[in-house]
Amino acid sequence: MSLFAAARGYVLPPDQILVIANSDSQESVQIAEYYCARRNVPTSNVLALPLEASLNDTISRARYEKNLAEPIRKRLSSTEPAGKIKCLLTTYGVPIRVGGRGPLRNYESELNELKELTQLGKARIEQLEQAPMADSTNEKEEITHKLALLEAQIDWIEGKETGACVDSELSMVLAGDYELYRWQPNRLKNGMRSADCKTLMVCRIDGPSFEIARNLVDKAIIGEKMGLIRGKAYIDSRGIKDKNS
Repeated sequence: MSLFAAARGYVLPPDQILVIANSDSQESVQIAEYYCARRNVPTSNVLALPLEASLNDTISRARYEKNLAEPIRKRLSSTEPAGKIKCLLTTYGVPIRVGGRGPLRNYESELNELKELTQLGKARIEQLEQAPMADSTNEKEEITHKLALLEAQIDWIEGKETGACVDSELSMVLAGDYELYRWQPNRLKNGMRSADCKTLMVCRIDGPSFEIARNLVDKAIIGEKMGLIRGKAYIDSRGIKDKNS
């Protein structure tokens, strides 16, 4: 697998890749070492971390910070020169999901108040539906909007929608503390990168089995040598309509 930057024709140098493996899985380490051998990545660029031998897809938020994110931060901060590593490559055996952060502490009274306001709003909508008035539609729309805001606040306190993809979280591993609820704005959008942007590229070699994941390394090299002779490529259009259609 070659890793390309935004500039056309620029190939990421092998020594700028940090390969992340699961030290509790011999197969994970084997894939990491095999990738390094095939792609001329220094073996010293393999960071094997204890992520359990059970190969669970999900890692808790606490274990993600302790066993994955923090060791990577330490490794990146000790690499010379600073900022040399541009890409993290996770391998088969590294979890793919991070669990939610859980409820926020010391927000019990605020949470109860928000839930009470939500119940009052729902009750009022039910009243308007049972006994419609001239301005019922406008009032219902206003209450519905307020309910959406209240429920978002409740979800934030309870820790809903704070789970994430491991690779997405790792791209922000140098960003410090940031809000875990839902998503963060993409600071690399439209090619605009600020001087303090610390986002990393993150790629993955993975699959349903060790053999399939390992073979991806060879297949990518074959594809580069032979070119894309035939086949189908599926691209997410993100709902953007073709102006020419």
